[in-house]
Amino acid sequence: MSLVPISIADLRGATAEPLDDLRAAKMRGAGLFLVHSRQLSATSERGALEGDFLLEWDETLDATTLDPSLWRFLVGPGQFPAFARWARNRLGNIEALLQLAPDEESDLTCCVVPHLEAIPGVKPVLAPVAPDAPQLLAAARRLLPLTPYPLSLLPLTGSYDPDAMTLVFSSLMESGRVHSFLVPSPDPRHSAAAATSLLNALELRRFGVNYVSCPTCGRCEIPLEEIVAQVRQQTSDISTPLNVAIMGCVVNGPGESKHADIGIAGGRSGGVLIKNGQVVGKLEKHEFVDALVREIRQMARDRGEPISG
Repeated sequence: MSLVPISIADLRGATAEPLDDLRAAKMRGAGLFLVHSRQLSATSERGALEGDFLLEWDETLDATTLDPSLWRFLVGPGQFPAFARWARNRLGNIEALLQLAPDEESDLTCCVVPHLEAIPGVKPVLAPVAPDAPQLLAAARRLLPLTPYPLSLLPLTGSYDPDAMTLVFSSLMESGRVHSFLVPSPDPRHSAAAATSLLNALELRRFGVNYVSCPTCGRCEIPLEEIVAQVRQQTSDISTPLNVAIMGCVVNGPGESKHADIGIAGGRSGGVLIKNGQVVGKLEKHEFVDALVREIRQMARDRGEPISG
C-alpha cells in the first residue's frame, strides 16, 4: 500500500482562527487542523471545512452530540481504555492517531494493540513523538516491524526543521506507510507553507512555486539567500505549480536552470533571465527580485491562475 502523506496544522496553542485563514491554510497544503474539542465551538461555519479537523481526544467528548464529520482523533497511550469504551458507542468509522513517546513504545504490543483490535471500525495510525528529526526517524524504524499500521510523524513544538524532516520522509517513503506529518505551529498559514514546501520537495504534490538555488560556491557573487527569501515572500500566494531557479553565477547558472520554468543567473555586473531553458534577457542587479517576481506572476496568470500584481 502506497500512502501520500497529508499535513496537519497544530492549532491547539492558538485561539480560534478566522474561517478565511483556515480555508487559506487548507488551500496551501494543510490537510487537517489539530484542535481541542473546546476550540470547535468558537470556529464559526466549520461545516465549510467538514472532515478537516483532528481532535485531541479527552473524556469530556460526548459521542452522541459530536458532529459526525469530525471522526479523526489524537489519543495518548494512557487514554486507550477510556477511548475504547467511548469508541464502542460511536457510529461509523474512526481514525485514531495513537501518540507514542519513546518510553511508551514498549507498551505497544502488550497494551495498545489489544485495545485497538477490540474496537470495530477504528482505523489505527501509530504516531511516534520525538524532539528532533533523527530521533523521529529512529522511532519510526523501531515501530515499522512491530505492526502493520501506518505512521503519522509528530515532531515536538519548536523542533520542526524542514530540511531534516524532508530527509526523514525520504528515508521512510519506501515503506509505503507514511500517513501524515504534523507541522507544530499555531499559525495555520505557516504550517501550510511548510507542509507545501515539504510535499513539493518530495515530489508528492505539485502546488505553488518550487525554488531551486545553487549551494553558494566560491563563484557566487550575489546575496543569493536574501534574493530567494524576498522572491519567496512575494510569491507565497501563488498556487500554480512552477519550478523557479535562482543561481548565483552566470557561468554555470544558465545550464543548471535549463529544467526550470523561470530562472535567473546573476553575477557582480548583472545577470540573465531564463525561461524554459533559454536566456531571454539581461538584468541589472537591482532588477533581480522585481523582474523574477513579475515573470513568475505572469506565467501563473498565463496558466490560468486569477492573481493580481
